[in-house]
Amino acid sequence: MSARERLVGLVRHPLPWILLLALLIRLQSAGHIRSTDDVVYGLAARDLVNGEFAIAGSFHRLRLGLILPVAGAYALFGVRLWGAVLFPLLASLGSIAVLYRLVNRASGRRAAAVASLFLAVSTQHALSGSEVFPDAPVGFWVLLSYLLLEEGRDRPGRAPWLAGSGLCLYLGVATRIDAVKMIPAFLALGAFAIRRQGFDRSLLAWPGALAGALAVDALLFEVFSEGVRVRYLELFPAVEGWATSPASRQLGIWPMLKSLASPFGAFGILFPAAAAGAILAARGRRLGAALWMGGWILGTALLVAAVYRIADGRHYTLLSPFVAWFAAEAMAAVPRPRLRAVLVVFLAIAGAVLFHVRLPLDRSEAYARLRDALKGRDGPVYADPRTAPALELYFPEMTVRDYTRQPALPPCRLIDYESMRAVDRNLYGRDPFPSFPTLPEGVVEVPMRGLPLVRDLAAPLRRWRGLGREQIRVLRAVGP
Repeated sequence: MSARERLVGLVRHPLPWILLLALLIRLQSAGHIRSTDDVVYGLAARDLVNGEFAIAGSFHRLRLGLILPVAGAYALFGVRLWGAVLFPLLASLGSIAVLYRLVNRASGRRAAAVASLFLAVSTQHALSGSEVFPDAPVGFWVLLSYLLLEEGRDRPGRAPWLAGSGLCLYLGVATRIDAVKMIPAFLALGAFAIRRQGFDRSLLAWPGALAGALAVDALLFEVFSEGVRVRYLELFPAVEGWATSPASRQLGIWPMLKSLASPFGAFGILFPAAAAGAILAARGRRLGAALWMGGWILGTALLVAAVYRIADGRHYTLLSPFVAWFAAEAMAAVPRPRLRAVLVVFLAIAGAVLFHVRLPLDRSEAYARLRDALKGRDGPVYADPRTAPALELYFPEMTVRDYTRQPALPPCRLIDYESMRAVDRNLYGRDPFPSFPTLPEGVVEVPMRGLPLVRDLAAPLRRWRGLGREQIRVLRAVGP
């Protein structure tokens, strides 16, 4: 095949265009800074680059599968937000490519293209692909592990494929320890393969590779931290502490259930179609392994929500590829080609619009404007305990102090970011904002990105949900 023919084939292939769409969508929220776990990961990566890293302080520093790539991006490009989100972004796009291969093997190219398109516009998957959290990388490693397992099962020399699958699952565990919940699901698939095909020593490559990687991991933690027990303490105390905090009192399994089917939840309007596709696949005795994996992920997510009162839609990121897959299976069952095409286009556009309804504001741009507004001003500057570390990480030239750690005394300036203060006030019942007299000195608007036409379509829904713009006020303290 000539180079020209390869180029034509690439242009005609649906996957590159779907990946381009996915990239454009994810870039719309890539300027968002939650100022929660993402800043902790960023600070840990910065410490690693500076030679000051220690596995201590919080369980976030155990997640080396995220911290190491972020540190690598910092080393190459400097401590910048776009460098920090590079690895989650690539992992999110990689999951789309892996899903295409999985669905193409099972149901053909057309279903694979539809599934990949649905995943490209899936709300939670898109959000996770543009923020410094472990959800997108864990989802990629687990999905790639599943693909290698499926590929290896059908090949004569399958040991390398199965070993690669085990190593990929380890990388998911290294990124976030609760990925160990997938080990029983994979072992069950192995047991099913033995029952169907008989025992083959090559099947031991998967548990052998995983166990070997976990052993090396344990050795490294034993040598470079307080001991291997630190590695697995993340499994329980972290969520136990959350479960007993005031923030979890109004949360639990109901919000997680609501997020499954709500148009403004994790999957937009894809979940009902996915449920229909899963039922059709089960009735046709197809896709048994995929049904098992999707069901296991859903069941364990709901179990964690029920026990530990966690309702964050990020815990559904791992389920997103299977929702997209079974939604595509439902579309494939539509008998009329024109109607099927109309439904696919409608669901894709609806997914993009509903993602824009959930689209977070561009805090990185707002902080850059804030830096410019404060340039040349004398005296110390203080901010809340969420805004201050975000500015310290990505805008260190501002020298902003946390007023909960250092006493804020006039004369000084205060950064009043009400949305960030409200997080601690509403969830944890604390808001120690200084009460001395102040004078307004400036206002910075927090902008929103978004694809122009899609953003306009989403605007009425954003207003209906009460999602407006945010402001950051700069105040000058004039005295006690």
